[in-house]
Amino acid sequence: MTVISKNKLIIEIEELLNKDLEHFSIVDVRSPSEYLNDNIPYATNIPILDDKEREIVGITYKNEGPFKAKIKALNLIHTGLPEILEKIIDISKNKSELIIYCARGGARSEVVQTLLNLLQVKSLKLSGGYKTFRRSVFNFFEYSKLPQCITLYGPTGSGKTLILNNLYEAGFSVVNLESSAANKGSNFGYIGEKNFNSITQKKFETSIWYSLYRQNYPEVIFIEGESKKIGKVVIPERLFLNMTSGIKIYMDMPIKKRIDFIISEYQPHIYKNDIISAFKSIVKYIGRAKSTLLLKLLDENRFDEFVELILKIYYDPLYYHSFPEHFDYKLTYNSVEEAQDKLKDIYHRIY
Repeated sequence: MTVISKNKLIIEIEELLNKDLEHFSIVDVRSPSEYLNDNIPYATNIPILDDKEREIVGITYKNEGPFKAKIKALNLIHTGLPEILEKIIDISKNKSELIIYCARGGARSEVVQTLLNLLQVKSLKLSGGYKTFRRSVFNFFEYSKLPQCITLYGPTGSGKTLILNNLYEAGFSVVNLESSAANKGSNFGYIGEKNFNSITQKKFETSIWYSLYRQNYPEVIFIEGESKKIGKVVIPERLFLNMTSGIKIYMDMPIKKRIDFIISEYQPHIYKNDIISAFKSIVKYIGRAKSTLLLKLLDENRFDEFVELILKIYYDPLYYHSFPEHFDYKLTYNSVEEAQDKLKDIYHRIY
């Protein structure tokens, strides 16, 4: 609940989440690198110290103590404060309540809230800052009841991601792990994913949590069967267990359709150099002769042939080997629409 402490308005993480994050104007006053590592969804980063300044203050704290560190911080930020406050006030016009947070709910958010009060702009400081939000996400994956999973398995190019997106649009609860990881789940998975370089484990977990949060923590979700590691990140343990112990559905479509999906998704006419670079990481598993042929096909823009060959000699055997021993359902289909209809029918029969 919202409480008053030393004449400062403070909001606890529980109230922030219970009211719906979209209800607030949320300002993250941490440094840019802290924000990029992870942040509360919908938060706008308006740092009062940049990364270099934060490092300077940290060194001062270590060598000279907290008082000198605060003086150093004030000296660093004083010339930029008017612009910082103007940006925050401008953001606050859009929503009914303004939330300020820093790393631990300490000096940085305290300074900003004090100055906003002097300007008669009401704000709420998040008690415990980002740290308390991160603890909430961690506790969710460790201790909360996670949804039952209808897990879709299938070879590369079987349209699972598009099927999940369309099921979501049709009103079903869905978690898209590949979107959260900014990786399509293969050696080539980062290609075309603009957010891949900035993905962290914390940001990945926040994205999954937020997906469930904005769907009101559903009891049942559709989700794609993945390896425990996707690109740079790892699926939380209990969610992964739910995926592998839930309803398992094998999805497949004719190879020509799969090739079309893969080319549409990876856009080799745009990302050919990236594909060649990623391909080098699997050459040792394919052998020199076949690798030479595959690179020749790429170089000659024979993308259909390249995809078909790499599926047959590498990806299909790899994925078939990693699939569960037992499936509850096996679906074959010629279009995404056909697959969706079959999945909807299965869902309604079970639930």
